[in-house]
Amino acid sequence: MNQVPVCLSHASEISEPNQDIVLAQGLLVISGFTSNDEHLSVEGIVFMQFLPQPRIVVELEHIDNRLTDKLDIEQSLKISIERFSFECMIVQTQTDSMRLIAIESFICQPETQHLNKATFYIVNFPMCHGQGVQRRNNPLSFSRSRIQLRDSGWIITLDKREDYQQIQEYIKQSDGYVLTYAGLIEREDNCNFTSLELLEQLKKLYLFLSFARGAFTAPIIIEGFSKEGSPIWKDWSHRRFDRWTLTQSNWLSITQTQNQLSELYPKWNRLMLDPLWEQEIPKVLYWYIHAGRNTQGAGTDGSLILATAALERLSFVLLVHKEKKLSNEKFKKRLAWSLRKALGLLEIPEHLPDTLSDFCKYSNGNNWQSGPQAVIELRNEIVHPDRSGTPGPYVSFGALQLALWYIEMMLLRLAGYEGEYSNRLKLSRWKGDVEMLPWKK
Repeated sequence: MNQVPVCLSHASEISEPNQDIVLAQGLLVISGFTSNDEHLSVEGIVFMQFLPQPRIVVELEHIDNRLTDKLDIEQSLKISIERFSFECMIVQTQTDSMRLIAIESFICQPETQHLNKATFYIVNFPMCHGQGVQRRNNPLSFSRSRIQLRDSGWIITLDKREDYQQIQEYIKQSDGYVLTYAGLIEREDNCNFTSLELLEQLKKLYLFLSFARGAFTAPIIIEGFSKEGSPIWKDWSHRRFDRWTLTQSNWLSITQTQNQLSELYPKWNRLMLDPLWEQEIPKVLYWYIHAGRNTQGAGTDGSLILATAALERLSFVLLVHKEKKLSNEKFKKRLAWSLRKALGLLEIPEHLPDTLSDFCKYSNGNNWQSGPQAVIELRNEIVHPDRSGTPGPYVSFGALQLALWYIEMMLLRLAGYEGEYSNRLKLSRWKGDVEMLPWKK
């Protein structure tokens, strides 16, 4: 047991599901509300509020007319507490309840050159199996709760909260937000790094975890430490993260997570070093994530429109810009054929999967002979009023699943991933059901 690492300080130690998280409290010094550099000192508290919507809130012990008479929405302020100062922007005020409400802009200490490690938390990433660690609340037991990612000399450690079983049941029923993982980022050689380097790594992690979950998943409450272990930098920026029930059942397997993510992470980052993919993949992920919401978003038919938009952009960038296989005009003129060409280039099968029975039956009845053709034609039936087709919800659902599968396979293939994956086209798969990628079979 002595060789098994102890898990990180836990999310469960600072937050329960949907409850406010206190970030700081004490004497706040507020400035920037006048042009003559006037400042106001007042006792207050800064906290992250999850409901009714995530935001940073500053609550003051009392309201001073010098402040409230001069506050405007979207006004920038500077708030200092102890030795930390934060730039923020007011988006709402509630003077009757002594609140200076909802700070939406970046709240970040100035750049520093001397960070040795940083901690953070992850909201709503699913409860997956990983490496074994000792529990903090019971050192004689351990759990498979650690996910570790390595790339270019960086080590990112994510430890699942210890009360995850109870929390998972609660959050499934109530929905909302919960800190599911505590995180640590450091250099493998134990050298210092800058806050800008840290934010760049966390931006990569944000996109990566969002693709893995199929919903926006941001690192929050970031704290940087010196080599001596003193906190010297904080970032309380409000980054976007989705509520629990928007998590997709996608390519990620909850039983094989460590293997999947540890292999994909460095390859994903190398793909994002390409200036074109760095620009385009976040756009593709935006549509992919919104399409995956299905009936909780734009509905099944509307989600299919969003998924085909992502699929079309991904294929267009690959064929027209990267490989220069097609001209802009030729791609648009024969869209279904162009999608087939993109899939063929990446060795992704284009056939209609028989697991999507209603969609296959409808497609065969219309003589649509490939998956890309069926997806595009069905999208056209939904969008264009002169089409006579009336696909039912199960047909649209099947087309949506196939379009999302294409997006996942293309991104995994472009990154060079070669591990196993969970196949969303198998609608009745069990938790640990994984298979080889289509280009590996």
